[in-house]
Amino acid sequence: MVAGDIIELADGTFTGDGNRDIDFAGKDVTVRSQSGDPTTCVIDCGGSETDPHRGFIFQTAETTASLIEDLTITNGHMRDTSPTKYGGGGIRIIGSSPTIRGCRIENCTFSSGTPCGMGINIVYEASPIIEDCIITSCSGASSYGGGIGIFQASPTIRDCSITGNTGGSVGGGMYLQSAYGATIERCSFISNSANFGGGVRVTSVVLTDCLIVLNTALPGGHGGGVLASGGGLLNCTVAYNQGAGNGSGIFVKYGTPSITNCLVAFNENGPGIEAYRVEDFPTITCCDVYGHTDGNYDCVNLPDQTGVGGNISVDPLFCEEPHDVYFVDAASPCLAANNDCGVLMGVNGEGCDSPVKNTTWGVLKAMYR
Repeated sequence: MVAGDIIELADGTFTGDGNRDIDFAGKDVTVRSQSGDPTTCVIDCGGSETDPHRGFIFQTAETTASLIEDLTITNGHMRDTSPTKYGGGGIRIIGSSPTIRGCRIENCTFSSGTPCGMGINIVYEASPIIEDCIITSCSGASSYGGGIGIFQASPTIRDCSITGNTGGSVGGGMYLQSAYGATIERCSFISNSANFGGGVRVTSVVLTDCLIVLNTALPGGHGGGVLASGGGLLNCTVAYNQGAGNGSGIFVKYGTPSITNCLVAFNENGPGIEAYRVEDFPTITCCDVYGHTDGNYDCVNLPDQTGVGGNISVDPLFCEEPHDVYFVDAASPCLAANNDCGVLMGVNGEGCDSPVKNTTWGVLKAMYR
């Protein structure tokens, strides 16, 4: 490969040496499917415990001109004794800034140790652009970030679906640590699980316009939707997540995040928003916090914020279908015209003729199994 090359792959499944563990070696090269359909152009890494492999690795200061586009990367597997270990069964990005667009990363795993990011690993001053991607069904027993793991890096991640991943330890969908300057916007975190932060664990970053639904904190953990240690959420919907007795929607621990213009509703098994300590007091402004089985706030370290800072507690009137979009009825208090803040609370506006019928987290979760 030389700089400027565009490599287009025909439809099919690519396996074996030469089709995995691909290193761009610092070159501005494009690798993409010819059809533009990632479901028909697949790189099968064929990784296992005894024969670990990943899809791509960027480790030579690649720029955003290094591009992977419209590919599926599947069956990557890393382990603690692997060369260039620490996660990234699909893609590992170290101190580099490639562009990953329109790709599907799936079924990537890690079998031992405490890796960061089973699907995509982004570390050490990396600043990639990841957009319009699906990261799904990736897992690691003691991992940090089943779908994506970010450590000391500042990626831009937008318009991605992070679904059905298992983080084992922290951040089922995504784990962020020391991610100053990162941008996470218009992403969906659906049906992920971890001990702590079933959907996402966030620090130092404000998640913007994100949908965080149907995620699970495993027994003994906390934060069904979000584990927040700083940073915050802006115009996000956090709904129908399952806690483990603590913070079913959002659990705040060792930080003071901002929660602004958000809709936090119908989360189960723990208060909707909970603080670990009195010092972990989030700034909650113009949010609708409603309908949690164990109360909207923990009322010990975090008093009820209804009526404070424009916060309300009123049925958001979700549309009945489809359940993975979460628009609201024209009469919803979350619409800008219907609340005193004059803002949209949550990620999606009006989109239905009738409000949602009453249901439970279990019924909704079953739809994704």
